Amino acid sequence: MKPVILEGKRIVLRPLKMSDTKVLWKNMNDPYVNKYLDSRDGVTMKKEMEFVRKAVKDWKKGEELVWGVEHRKSKQIIGTCALHLRKRDNWASFGLWISKDFQGKGYGKEMTTLAMDYGFNKLRLNRIQYEVFAPNKGSIALIESLGGKREGKRRQAVKMGNKYSDDFIYSILRKEWKR
Repeated sequence: MKPVILEGKRIVLRPLKMSDTKVLWKNMNDPYVNKYLDSRDGVTMKKEMEFVRKAVKDWKKGEELVWGVEHRKSKQIIGTCALHLRKRDNWASFGLWISKDFQGKGYGKEMTTLAMDYGFNKLRLNRIQYEVFAPNKGSIALIESLGGKREGKRRQAVKMGNKYSDDFIYSILRKEWKR
């Protein structure tokens, strides 16, 4: 599958490049950014380089579509988002993160809308799923604002420091998508 560029009003979703690695690594090691991610313990530069290489290969295979989120004005990477495809069942899992300075300003909604539009309208996915840690109020508000329905809760599924947290599973079906 050929990489796809999606253009929004303030951002551009584009395939990752090796030159993005340093910015990604810096963010993956910022506790404010990564506190609700699987990489919340931080990552090494080597691990981040492997992630970017894999993202490039996965685009070609059409398995995992990872975009770097580029701020239109500054041309800097301010986050990533991805559709992790389950081709056999015609759905994807969605994930994202945003740099600290860009959180709470609508960039998450813009990138999520672009990716989901692509998933539903171009890939013709039936469903897009979103998993979110229960304390992540911003992401919960984001997915609910786009019509996400909470399907379930995995009790104490995530260890955050010395405490356990629930996580929620949300989904949107193509027939529910109104963008």
